[in-house]
This record gives sequence, structure tokens and C-alpha cells, in this order.
Amino acid sequence: MKNIQRVLVILLAFLPFLPLVVKAQIAYSPVIDSLIYQATPVTVSLAVRQLSGDTTVIIDGTPQTITTRSYQYNSIQNKAAQFIKEQFESFGLQARYMDYSASGRNIIARKPGTRYPDKEFIICAHMDDMPTNAIAPGADDNASGVVAVLEAARILAPLPSEYTLVFAAWDEEEIGLVGSKAYADSAIAGNEQIMGVLNYDMIAWDSNNDYILTIGTNLQSQELTNSYQDVMKIYTPEFSWTYTSIEASDHSPFWHKNYPAILVIEHYPDDFNQYYHSQQDNFSNLNVTYFTRMVQAAVAGLASLGWDCRLYFEHQPVVSGIGNSAREAILSVYSFRPIAEGEHQPRLYYKVNDGEFQYITATTVTGNQYTFEIPGQADGSMVTYYFAVQDSAAVMMGTYPDGGRGISPPGTQPPANFFTYYVGNAVTEEFCSPSASKPIPDLGTVRDTISIEVNGGIKDVDVSVNITHDFDKTLNIRLTSPAGTSIDLSSGNGDNGADFTGTIFDDEAAVSIISGVAPFTGRFRPEQPLSTLDNGLSSGDWILSVTDSIVSHTGTLDSWCITLEYYDLAVDVPEALQKQSFTLGQNFPNPADQQTTIPFSLEKEAKVNLGIYDLFGRRISTLTEGLYQRGTHFINGNLSQLKPGTYFCRLQCGAVSQTKALVVVR
Repeated sequence: MKNIQRVLVILLAFLPFLPLVVKAQIAYSPVIDSLIYQATPVTVSLAVRQLSGDTTVIIDGTPQTITTRSYQYNSIQNKAAQFIKEQFESFGLQARYMDYSASGRNIIARKPGTRYPDKEFIICAHMDDMPTNAIAPGADDNASGVVAVLEAARILAPLPSEYTLVFAAWDEEEIGLVGSKAYADSAIAGNEQIMGVLNYDMIAWDSNNDYILTIGTNLQSQELTNSYQDVMKIYTPEFSWTYTSIEASDHSPFWHKNYPAILVIEHYPDDFNQYYHSQQDNFSNLNVTYFTRMVQAAVAGLASLGWDCRLYFEHQPVVSGIGNSAREAILSVYSFRPIAEGEHQPRLYYKVNDGEFQYITATTVTGNQYTFEIPGQADGSMVTYYFAVQDSAAVMMGTYPDGGRGISPPGTQPPANFFTYYVGNAVTEEFCSPSASKPIPDLGTVRDTISIEVNGGIKDVDVSVNITHDFDKTLNIRLTSPAGTSIDLSSGNGDNGADFTGTIFDDEAAVSIISGVAPFTGRFRPEQPLSTLDNGLSSGDWILSVTDSIVSHTGTLDSWCITLEYYDLAVDVPEALQKQSFTLGQNFPNPADQQTTIPFSLEKEAKVNLGIYDLFGRRISTLTEGLYQRGTHFINGNLSQLKPGTYFCRLQCGAVSQTKALVVVR
């Protein structure tokens, strides 16, 4: 564990200078949550109408109409470019044209980062449209994407960001991604450090109001995809999504230069705009409510990344088990924002069974590691807990597991999922010898064994004996545990008295066996404490030895029993909570030819096995197996050896699995 932590510290120390290689949770920010609602149905509708010729705009101080954004009508297209540039400048941004050819012109605006000015996140969309007519509104394709860029610029321009933010409108996407390719080529030639690209292309069509979108992603963009999904879970939770590997948009040139980039598009291809590339792609056909939420997610995504609203949590969950002592829970927190101290320092919230959550703060803090002591609980208790952390400036907060809310103090609203452990129940059971009634030889020892199969953790031991003997003072009685530990119960007690009748050796008894009187009926403390055996294991052979030490005295070990109070080591954890929470996504593309990508998501760290099976349930190949962290993972599947037909992808996680059909075509 220490080596792992040391590696993480090294990685995190250099993270500003690397792509997103460490899985970080996007933290909730009340500031961002408030800002995104500056993008309203009114503001996005006006902007998309202006870009699609549905209303006039002011360009260079005069009213004009952008009737088309087709490259074949360059003079009108230039109106659109000038309008976008002037909008950027009106927000206080430095904007420029990137003229990469005689006919091609990108519009670029930059907001330098305060901490990492040489590292940038890009939000972008293509501004050109189809068909190649003088009247081609292109409201959805792709005035809608440009509006996401403009609204993000308008809302975020007045506020500082740790990373540089780049707002880009690409030209000539419709004829081969020309504008974005020119920028990506320039970026790689200039060794620009692009941390991530958010590309929006057609985000205003949702004919059935199901709030499904599609994310275009690849393996190198996995962390960026996870981050954007986290953003939507926090700020636009009504969205769900599918995946695609399509390259027919402006994220693709960045993929080819090994930059992380994603495409955000309306549900593709299942609910795709029927007016695509036609003169009917106008404002009246858009779903403004869906469109507004897509823009708000875009603003939240860029702000979360550019403001470095990330937290990395490392925690080994408390395990279920026996014992009523306090449980130690250690949390390591990594962030590039200072963690709050004092009143708003990290908290651990816990509840017992169906009680109310209460919080504790760390008993010790060592660097970025916080150690909490969860109070001990009664046997049979279920303890549920989560962590909450905020930064010192109250810009962001996160819970672990994620999904909670509340800031200053953090985490007052719990997440939907928790860490849970159980305190084992203590069971009391008597085990009696089936083979007693053995003679005690003169000047000899009799031994008798009770074999216990129950695998428990010892909490308390009592021993009861019945012995017939005419001179107790000559007897030594000893118990030996399965671990080989021997306890003297009685040695030379009873003076001239006879017998042990209903004698119980019990550490909690009021009278010691030394002070007792034969026949010792009742409870007595043994000469050596039976508590020495506590916390050992119950299973195995327990041996009672009775030794006669003086000549001419005999007797009988009539019977004996052990009463064990033990913790059931098979802690009763409900089956539903033993299962890992995971989701196997549909492979894409599907049907597939030579290659396909299979996504799966884990709510927490888990060991998984992903394989391809034929229709008879026979495993064809193993795609991956091993330990994976929380988040969404994308596995590349090589299908070149498979014949055309239907197969199944199966994700095995513990004792449960999920299966999806996979179709191979040639």
C-alpha cells in the first residue's frame, strides 16, 4: 500500500504536466451549479436563431442576416465568422482569425490560465453547414454546437481558471474536418499541451424527450470521458448516454494527434435529426429544453476541467468482522486546491443500522492522509459511512462515494451509495463431552476431548465439570484450547472435601475456586483466567485433563461441558450488498467487422473478467481480467478471428455477470 501511495504522489505531483492519467472524481461546485443556469432557454434560443438566419444580428455595427454558413457562399460565411469573433470580444476575450487557407477560417478565443497557462482545455464546434445553398439554416448542424461554445465563453470569461480555456469555431468540417485538422496540426507542431477537447456537434434534437445523448470516445480519451460523465451525473442527472467511435466530426483530428477528445452529440444514430443537411434544419424543429440542458452540461464540463475541480480519494473500506472496539478508517485525499481545515475540515459521516447520520473529524492528519475512528458498536450492528471533503475556498466539494452535496460544512446531504460494514453477532452455545465418565487413575491423569467444528472468534469461555472423588485436594484440573494454550482451573483446592458437583469455572464469578468449599457447587473464578483464550478460534479439540497427585485416591470424571460465547466469523452480509455494482455497455460499433470497443462501468474497485462467448455459451476469448478502478473503462476487442455471426460479451464481476449481444459482419 505504501508503494502504491508513493507512486500516486509522484503521479499527482506531475499531473499538471501530463494528460489525465490518474482517475479523479469531478467534485461538486456550488459556484458552477449556479453559473450554468445563466444559460437559459431564452439565451440559447436567441443565439441559435441568430446563427441560423431566423433573426437579424448586429455585425460591425449594422443589422444583418446569416442566411447560410456554407463554404460556397464565402461572403455570407464570413458574416458568421465575424459575428462569432465579435461575440467573443464582447465577452472580454482575446479573439483571432486562424486563416489556414484562401477559403478556410477558424475563430479562436483564449482565456489564459492563472496556474497552468501553457495547458489548455478546448471547447469547440464547427460553424459551417449544409446543404450548399444560399438558404441553409443549419440550426442543429451545427449552430447548436457553436451556441454551446459561445455560452461557455460568455459565462466563464469573467472568472479566473487554473488552465487556459480555448473557445473555437471550426470551418469546413462538412468537407473533411479541414479547420479542426489545421488547428490540431498546428498544435502538435508547436508542442501545445492540450489536456482535453470537448467537441459539440448537433445537440438540439430529441424527438422523444428521452434525454439520451451519445459520446464519441476512444481508449486514449477514457479519463476525459469519465470526467464528463461525472459532470453530467452532478449537474444534469436526467441525461443518459450511449457511445460511438465515429470519426466524422472535429474531435477526430485530435485523436489522430494523440490528444484526448470527445464528441457530444444527440442520440446517434437512434434518434438523429431527420432534417439533417436540409433547408428544414431550422429553429422551429429544435427541442429547446433538451438543447438548454446540453449547453448547461457543456458549461459545467469546461468549468470543472478548467477550474481543476477534481478530487482523488483513496480508501480501503472497513471490513466486516467481530469485536466492539472502534474501527479505523483511513482516507487519502489528493487535490490541487488546498483542502479546508478547521470547522470545514474533512468529515466522516456514519450511522448505525437505521439511525441518523452523525459526523466525526480525523483523529490524526499526516500530510494528505486523514485517520478517523468510528466508535465501536454492538454485536449485530450495520455501520454505514461516507466521507466529505471541500477545498479551503469553498469552490468545490466531494463525497466518497460520490453524489453527496453540502458545503461549509461539507457533505450534509449524503450520497446514494455508501461504504458498509457489519459487526458480527455473538453466539452462546454449550458443547458437552460425548465420551466422559472416565476413571481418574491413582497418581495418574485422565484426558477427555470435545471436538468443536464451529469456526468462531472466542469472546468468552466457561467450563462446567462433574467429578466424583473422595479427596479434592489431590486433584489438578486443566483446560487446553485448540491453539495449545493451557489454563489451570483448579489445583489442590477443597481441603478434605469430596467431589466437584455442578462446578462452573467462570471469570465473572464473585468467588475464586481457591476460596470455595467442596463440592464447589455453583460458579467460581478459575485459578488462571479463561479470558486468556479470548479472541482465539473456537474450532478444534478442547482437552480437559484431571490429574490425581496423591497415592490411594481414585475417582471418576463424570461429565464436562464448555460454554462458548463466540462471534460468527461468517458475518451476515445481505447478498445484495455483497455484489459489485457494475454495468456492461453495448459494444460499438455493433455490428462490427475487425475491431470493436466494449465499455463497462464500475461503481467501485472490483475484479472483473470480460470475455466473448458463442451461442452455446463456450468461451471464445478473454478480452481482459483483473482489478479495475471505479469509473468507465473501454476495452478493445479484436474480432478478426471470428466468423460472421452472433456472439455474446459477458462481464463477470464476483458471482454475478451481465451479457450483451455482439454481431460480427464481413
